[in-house]
Amino acid sequence: MYKSCRRLQAIERQKEFGITLISMMNQMDYVDITITSICKKMNISRNIFYRYFDTLEDVLYMVMDQVLMEAFLMLEGCPKLEDFFSFWKNEKPFLDILEKSGKNQLLIERAYIVCFENRKFKNFSMRDMEYAGIMSAFITIILIWHQSGMNYTICEMTTLIKSMFVTRK
Repeated sequence: MYKSCRRLQAIERQKEFGITLISMMNQMDYVDITITSICKKMNISRNIFYRYFDTLEDVLYMVMDQVLMEAFLMLEGCPKLEDFFSFWKNEKPFLDILEKSGKNQLLIERAYIVCFENRKFKNFSMRDMEYAGIMSAFITIILIWHQSGMNYTICEMTTLIKSMFVTRK
């Protein structure tokens, strides 16, 4: 698990780990990246790494969670689905890296977790589970869209999502 930081300096350090990991994933296979290699690239000790994270995968979780939170904020209140799909179109390089490393499916799991962790649920209601399920479904659709080369337009994807939530008689 990654640690929740409050101080700006600590938050920035965590972001540096995320940026470094994604940069390394762009250049090499995820399985070849180690805590030692990320620390060496950042020119820091392993002890510093462990102040913020327990495992290398926790760094990836943090990056995913940050991206998901940004995306989900677009769906709060009165959402513009076009903005949501535009966001993910801009995140294509990130999705490419996840797919190349075989970690893209983790994004669905993290979507569900982010919904619960960031709402601080104590007792899960049906509505809470419904919300988490919908967000996970949205991310599944994003991944399918990405795997298809994002050939469908943002307008077509928006129409697809809207059609899924229209009550049929």
